[in-house]
Amino acid sequence: MLSLINKSINTKFVFLAIVSSAIPLLIVTFLSVSKSISSLEHLLAEELMNKASLVGDEIDDFFDQRISDIKVLSQADVLEDSDTQAAKQYFDEVLQANPMLNRLMVIDPQGNVSSSSGDQSLIGQSLGQINSDVSAMFSKVLAGTQGDVYMTDALKSDGGLSVFVLTPITDDSNTVVEAALLGEIPMKPVENMIASFDGSVIGDKSVYLLNDDSQVIVTGDDQQALFDLFNDLKVKPEVGEVTEEDGSKAYVIYEDYHGDMVMAGMADMKAHAAN
Repeated sequence: MLSLINKSINTKFVFLAIVSSAIPLLIVTFLSVSKSISSLEHLLAEELMNKASLVGDEIDDFFDQRISDIKVLSQADVLEDSDTQAAKQYFDEVLQANPMLNRLMVIDPQGNVSSSSGDQSLIGQSLGQINSDVSAMFSKVLAGTQGDVYMTDALKSDGGLSVFVLTPITDDSNTVVEAALLGEIPMKPVENMIASFDGSVIGDKSVYLLNDDSQVIVTGDDQQALFDLFNDLKVKPEVGEVTEEDGSKAYVIYEDYHGDMVMAGMADMKAHAAN
């Protein structure tokens, strides 16, 4: 009987010894796993933020180049003449060489189209008839100087989404604004950038390009209406506040519009004037 009790006691001591030695091991393992998860989370966050920043820079570069294009085009002597056919030929040749532009027009001081690429039926029409958002910027162009460029937000147009740019056409002294050059920049190249980025991101969620009003203007998410508030901001308004300055980037983990836990990497892009 005594030996059985001793055996029982000895067995208990052995069990307690095993447990007491296992507890530190479990703690170390837990801390190690937690640290690994935290490191993985940080790596994924860095990847999302950096990729978002890279594609944002790519889009910024695209518009920077179009701004440079429109500045150079506005200085062509042919735009100061009244020969609409010569201007049309110049525009058509430019568009053939530069597919990143859709349409070019000269707008006279009264706000009417005086020459145009492609379809000549636009000549004589007012900017208000063509696009009210573009028309709203025209007074700024007339008061501007050579090299000033004014941009709209992404707008719906005949060929899909476009951004419109206006810049002054000045006289030989480069001081008097005689007219304005209007260029239409298609958003299709930007949509392709977003689609390519979307395909490279880990996970099954989508990529979104938002304007300053937090409306989605480009995405592959068929459950997100374009030109509507980003769905996630309808349930988590604070998500949009993690990046507020041009060029800033951040990440956040939250429950999205569909009830899924997601990690979002974000990058704030240049303002490009009104855009």
